[in-house]
Amino acid sequence: MQNASDFQIFGTSWIHFDREHLRGTADYLTPEERVRFADERIAELTKPDGGITRSDTWYRQYYHQPYMETFTEQQFYSRWSDIWDNLMEVGPDLKLRPNASAGSTHWFELFTDLIAESQFRGGFRTSMTQAEMQTRFASLLDKNIRHIPAENWNLDQIYKFGEHKYIQDSFDNERIRFARSELYQSAGMNHAQKDDENTFEFSVMPTFLKDLNGLVGFSAFDRQVLPNGLVLRMQSDIPYLVWCSSHKYRPTIPNAFGYDSVLVIKDRRKFQKSVVSSIKKRRSSSRLKFAKIHYMDPYLELNPSADIRFSKHHRFSYQHEYRMVIESDDIPEFEFIDVPGLQSISEVIKLRD
Repeated sequence: MQNASDFQIFGTSWIHFDREHLRGTADYLTPEERVRFADERIAELTKPDGGITRSDTWYRQYYHQPYMETFTEQQFYSRWSDIWDNLMEVGPDLKLRPNASAGSTHWFELFTDLIAESQFRGGFRTSMTQAEMQTRFASLLDKNIRHIPAENWNLDQIYKFGEHKYIQDSFDNERIRFARSELYQSAGMNHAQKDDENTFEFSVMPTFLKDLNGLVGFSAFDRQVLPNGLVLRMQSDIPYLVWCSSHKYRPTIPNAFGYDSVLVIKDRRKFQKSVVSSIKKRRSSSRLKFAKIHYMDPYLELNPSADIRFSKHHRFSYQHEYRMVIESDDIPEFEFIDVPGLQSISEVIKLRD
């Protein structure tokens, strides 16, 4: 385990500095040069004895199917940020560690894709310097926050982060505030909050177009043909009310949002039952749904049946969101829903002074 101050992510096992001289020499290789370069790397990684490291398997897979080859610089740098924000996490000892949730190497495989594509683009490329990357990791460690005990991070509980005055009001008055979905696009929100809750865009790169058989299942989606691919837009024209929380406690969450308090709801089932009962009394014709958010990679996961109300861009994966949604013909900007008994099943914890 390493501290943020001495963390070095660029080990030879990922970037292979011993192959530095084999990288592309121009910002963009010609299509013919890209093919030659990829073939050389695949041949290099094909061992006579069949042995190959896991990271080299990822490299070879990307060389076979370089889905980012037509990315603009903006798309490529955005991809860097999305993956970077989920690559590391703060562990129970409050030190940085690789984000290997449930033993998964998902984010490291995606990071390897970025390194491989950087090789096509003339070497390691990102809009952030290595010092900026280290600073970004170090920012996850806010020593002024008093986190809840690590043994409680994965309990079957709900964590509602927010400003203390609003969290305390929710507890004192046993109520929660739903907000209209469009409000999450407000200009004043930070990068952790701001999102278009009514739209999700899948970006289909030319690498994949030939394999999609006419994009079965996407016939009703808006399409936008771009020089470097195709955008499929899933959109909901029906507004809804949403209440957002997290189903896991992670130190990165209050840091990302800038919040100073959390309402820990210790009995999820009683909480849900109380909310359902209140909505039935208050909004007899409304529909309440609740579920964990499904995070989707817009480039690698094309899912025409995704429920847009419970689907978000994978850049937000670190938030582990659990949400409630109210569907109705009458959707105000905000609405408070009573939660009788909330005080008996929850606790307000102030994370910083």
